[in-house]
Amino acid sequence: MYHVIGRPRTGTTILSEYAAVANKQKWYLEFFLDTYKIENGKIVEHEHPIGWNAKNGFKRLPYQVEQKFEYLENLKQQGKMIPFKIFPYIFIGSEYEDRLYDLVKDFKLLTIMRDPLDTFLSYSYQDITGWQTPHRTIKNNVDTSIDKCYISIDSIKLYINRFKREEEFLSRLNYHHIFNYDDINDKHLQDFFGVKIKEWNFPMNIDYRSLIKNIDAVEFAFEELYHGQVDSNRI
Repeated sequence: MYHVIGRPRTGTTILSEYAAVANKQKWYLEFFLDTYKIENGKIVEHEHPIGWNAKNGFKRLPYQVEQKFEYLENLKQQGKMIPFKIFPYIFIGSEYEDRLYDLVKDFKLLTIMRDPLDTFLSYSYQDITGWQTPHRTIKNNVDTSIDKCYISIDSIKLYINRFKREEEFLSRLNYHHIFNYDDINDKHLQDFFGVKIKEWNFPMNIDYRSLIKNIDAVEFAFEELYHGQVDSNRI
């Protein structure tokens, strides 16, 4: 059974949809995504879809991280694992990091590599604009009026710190297959999995560089900070 682990804005949603069909499932579950808060020293997720029901749509419940781990660990122990997608970042450096590694280390894992700067631009633009124009959109529901925005240089430092900590964890895992971002399209995924899925949305192929008003400064600062060549007088 395939499982997807990675980071936001790399194509994990469409990959997970194909993996679920290849797993002979109609759906997959999303665990440990990016919406979370700390309560009494514990990581707690906000409301998130935990399952698909054809009649009622996604069922949303506030679900504590500890409960999710117990749920997945019990399924694994019983040999009844379900397809899932995980973003590991919230656990890096926490009490749950090793527990997550032990949970997924022997699964048939899929992940996606995308250029760090492209990933940052995509994530930052969507975050700044409130995710109003996601990269994939429902057919016949396209908003062609896409606003431009500025990206704070300070946000680059925070993102790169996150990215590198995330990369350290992801590099510990053994993968069944690592996709390049350019491979995340219907033709390549159909060839890889040998299945087709119902195409209810399509990529908008957004050129994020053209939407960032201070793109030159952002690109320069990102490259300097990412490669550790920081000159505070220049950034």
